[in-house]
Amino acid sequence: MSRRDYENDPHAPAANSLVPAASAVVVDDSGRVLLQRRRDNDMWALPGGVMEIGESLPDCAVRVSICFLARPLGGRLAVSEESTDVRWFEPGEIDALPMVPSIRKRLNDWCNGNMPATR
Repeated sequence: MSRRDYENDPHAPAANSLVPAASAVVVDDSGRVLLQRRRDNDMWALPGGVMEIGESLPDCAVRVSICFLARPLGGRLAVSEESTDVRWFEPGEIDALPMVPSIRKRLNDWCNGNMPATR
């Protein structure tokens, strides 16, 4: 089943659950941003994940970021069961990538120096 994010959509179905999660902008020494291509919607997204019981939002963001950074194998990043691709992108390449509006907002916050941003 594909995932759909609803934001400011008056026709969105009523919410039936709440899943706290965090994502993080991970930048390497060259200024490139780490993104994953999600398996559920084929869109590019920040590393992120669901919070665990007793975990704070910042702790969750750090944990999920470390999971992605701990995946390099032989100099290459490896995809997870939730992604089809994981890559580093130059900031100027990001605008052309398909992504949901909520992820684009987070990246725009980072580009504009508005960090940390919580949404």
